[in-house]
Amino acid sequence: MASAQKTASPIHVPELLALVFSHLDNRNLARAARVCRQWADVALDTLWHTVTDLRPLLSLLAPLTGQKKSTGRATQDVRCHSFIVHKAPLLTKLEVRSHHATHELQDDLLPLFRGLRGLRHVVVPLYFLTGDLLATLAEVPQLETIELAAPVERGIGDSADVQDLDAALQQGAFPILRTLAFAAHIQHATRFLEQPAAPKNIATLHLHVLAVDTPPAVHDLFSTLAGSYSRLTELRLDFMLGPHSPTISSPPPPDSRPSLETLRPLAACAHLKTLEIRWDYELNVTEADLSTLAPSWPALEVLHLHSDAIPEHTPPQLSLRALLPFARHCPRLRSLALYVDGDGAPLPPPGTPLPAFRALGTLAFGSSPLRGSAAAALFLSALLPPSCVVSAGVRWPDAFGIALDRAGVIDERRLHMAEWWAHWKEVGRSVPLLVRARADERARVLAAAKDGAAGELEEGVERLRVRMGG
Repeated sequence: MASAQKTASPIHVPELLALVFSHLDNRNLARAARVCRQWADVALDTLWHTVTDLRPLLSLLAPLTGQKKSTGRATQDVRCHSFIVHKAPLLTKLEVRSHHATHELQDDLLPLFRGLRGLRHVVVPLYFLTGDLLATLAEVPQLETIELAAPVERGIGDSADVQDLDAALQQGAFPILRTLAFAAHIQHATRFLEQPAAPKNIATLHLHVLAVDTPPAVHDLFSTLAGSYSRLTELRLDFMLGPHSPTISSPPPPDSRPSLETLRPLAACAHLKTLEIRWDYELNVTEADLSTLAPSWPALEVLHLHSDAIPEHTPPQLSLRALLPFARHCPRLRSLALYVDGDGAPLPPPGTPLPAFRALGTLAFGSSPLRGSAAAALFLSALLPPSCVVSAGVRWPDAFGIALDRAGVIDERRLHMAEWWAHWKEVGRSVPLLVRARADERARVLAAAKDGAAGELEEGVERLRVRMGG
């Protein structure tokens, strides 16, 4: 024989290595990947196959350390981004979790986003998307969703980074984007969305508002959406009351608050399924205004119309009767939140029919005042299905309290809010019982009517029999 064939060592047979590595945990797989080049490919294939979070993987393979340069900029080794792009070219979802400001990380993040050409879903902190980052993401061809993370989960960033959002989009930007979320002032958001290359085919828009703005500015935003975003089905305009929210201490006059005229452009959005608006003080919207708007949204499934308003000394304009237009005109509505005067709806006369919700699953009243539960529970039991959950309270209680401090709400209203929520909780317990009682009463009435009709029919048949026999 010319030469004896060299037998491969078992530790270099990929199939055997894969079998052995399948019994290792992630930490040991990472160690195996650092042994040699032959082991690395097999170990990394196994490791990446089950990874759901980039952070532990990167810390195992190449632990990252932050450092402060003389400029004060927190940095990370840019090689980690090259590593992600090289090892995960098919990565489809990326969640960024950082308590650093965007300007400290942007130079490293821009090449990362440019390199992940298969990215479909991005989740970022609240104040993270600068104009440069948005313009870079606009060039990712497969991107479908840009989402803002909940602030308590992944940090919020620095609002100073998004104070002057300016993203110049090129033709062909965001070719298949369907969900867009970002933080900005309303006028800057309108400027961004008015660009010829803006993603006008999106179905979902979540705009976190940095500060409340004038009704004309809000009207311009809604006009832009109504005129150019015909596929929009979900709209969230969100001013979050929190520790750093700019609030005014005195309630603004009615003409400085969003009104029917502000909201009117949205009446053209007949395909809306979700509409959420959160502001600071109560909106300048009446029950007659809601009766005008509700018929325009037959497909509406979720309506949250600023139920978390800062309480004022005067009661809200809306009463529980504000629910009626949506019960009449929005048959698919399953979640509703309003700011109302819970004591302000007179009970209809006995026997007066009220429209009933067909699919409503949750009804929230936020910071709405309520001084007694009985009348509200009785009224709601005529409208709601038995499975509907009635609730009150704000979504971020600690931050809401700080915001109230800054707004100067430090009087008896703070104490009353706890009482109101207790009354609403009692309403939530009472309504299902009253709904069932009403259903039982209707069943008894129908049965009695049926029995009466059957008796009259039998008497008529007997009279006819007698006449025929005669």
